[in-house]
Amino acid sequence: TLHIAIKIHEVRKIKLTTLANLSRGQFGPKHIEEMEWMVLTSLNWHIHPPTSMSFLSHLLLLLPPQVSDSSKEDIYALSRYITELSVCDSSFVEINPSA
Repeated sequence: TLHIAIKIHEVRKIKLTTLANLSRGQFGPKHIEEMEWMVLTSLNWHIHPPTSMSFLSHLLLLLPPQVSDSSKEDIYALSRYITELSVCDSSFVEINPSA
């Protein structure tokens, strides 16, 4: 649903009442909430798995503040390159994703 997508991808939150108003009366907040629950339970909550690049972005946030922006950009670029190379190595493909 749109509400799930907003929760996952947007920094700012949106109220259910606002989303219901955008539907011009077709759906109420309770209906949106029930549909969201149905979608999530049907998918067993298997939505938006972490990617190697999202992990890398979060990891870079842990670098000390004295590390320069240019160094962070270099670390990001090199890490991205190595991550992309790992996809080409079949030995990594056999490993199951973490649960």
